[in-house]
Amino acid sequence: HSAMEWGGVLDGPSASASVPRRASFNPALHQFRPAVETKRALNAAKLSRAFAKPFVAALSHHPDGVYALRRSSVHAHNLASAAADGSLAVWDTAAGVASP
Repeated sequence: HSAMEWGGVLDGPSASASVPRRASFNPALHQFRPAVETKRALNAAKLSRAFAKPFVAALSHHPDGVYALRRSSVHAHNLASAAADGSLAVWDTAAGVASP
């Protein structure tokens, strides 16, 4: 065979072995399906628990959406926020209050 020729079988009785088959939805053929679904559900529960973050507090000062947050490099409990309306607020997260 040259480099441009196909060496596989396209016709004949062995052609079906090289062609991928469609999935069968017959439950009798899928004996491990309940185990697979259980494993997928368990993995989904683990992922949702791993990515869940505890809700600490709601800092509501800005009337519009907040587009920037920056924490203080000096005081760990200070946080600055900037909103779409141009307002800035410096938060004392320990007390939960903002000083505009």
